[in-house]
Amino acid sequence: MALIKGLKLCAGALIKENWVLTAAHCDLKGNPQVILGAHSTSHKEKLDQVFSIKKAIRYPCFDPQTFEGDLQLLQLEDLCEKIIGGNEVTPHSRPYMVLLKAENICAGALIAKDWVLTAAHCDLNQKSQIILGAHSISRNEPEKQIRVFKKEFPYPRYDRNTHEGDLKLLKLNKTAILNKNVAILRLPKVGSDVKPGTACRVAGWGQFNNNSPKSDILREVNVTIIDRKICNDQSHYNHHPVIGLNMICAGSLRGGKDSCHGDSGSPLICEGTFRGITAFGIPKRCGDPRGPGVYILLSKKHLNWIVKTMKQAV
Repeated sequence: MALIKGLKLCAGALIKENWVLTAAHCDLKGNPQVILGAHSTSHKEKLDQVFSIKKAIRYPCFDPQTFEGDLQLLQLEDLCEKIIGGNEVTPHSRPYMVLLKAENICAGALIAKDWVLTAAHCDLNQKSQIILGAHSISRNEPEKQIRVFKKEFPYPRYDRNTHEGDLKLLKLNKTAILNKNVAILRLPKVGSDVKPGTACRVAGWGQFNNNSPKSDILREVNVTIIDRKICNDQSHYNHHPVIGLNMICAGSLRGGKDSCHGDSGSPLICEGTFRGITAFGIPKRCGDPRGPGVYILLSKKHLNWIVKTMKQAV
């Protein structure tokens, strides 16, 4: 069974790996999600697998008056390798995204006119470019604003071995010019946890499969929060490292949906709220169901450090 959850509820049947058959009269307004494995329509459950709809194909002779031919096929987002790095976003539609260009590519979020939040493990030097308003890495886009950082502030208790506190603030040398292509991503008001089953999204310029180069264009993928107990069990990370209370696991229990190398520092956005920063996964096994992506949670202690650091640096 497939639950189709938009402005209204409908049901359908999974007839192939990424195809659902449903009724043509089912209203697909409001960017509905297709949920596989659901039992409850109101409670998020551990086994839920959440997909967006890539394409809806109505039976060509459907008559809404007589309901003749009331059939519709829904193609779910691909479960092949390319979805690891997601699908291309509409250029400049994620104006808070920041491209960090050094020896390696990372990403970050513009959280104030002159502050970027990224991952502490992203190694930068004085020549590293902090690029706002980018869609393509290589193209000379007029929307781009190029900065360098004046100072970097890694989280003081960051541990490279456990990945705890993998956060870093960058103070820019010059404030951003805010417009439709460059905008601030607001920090959450409270550092609450994110429930398993919550639908999230993450964008970046990282690899779109394990053997590919970095993506030249910004891509985004939908991921689902996975319970820490599952992430820490023997079939997943097996406590190496421990996925603690200040981390979040996200991906798909079936695999195929993940951030990848080069996406580090990208913001994780859950139901419209900034909730985490891309940290790590299993090297060269992006999209593997045994090692979902791990994100640093913007918990209360992390938010307090961010706010305090920005105030003290003024």
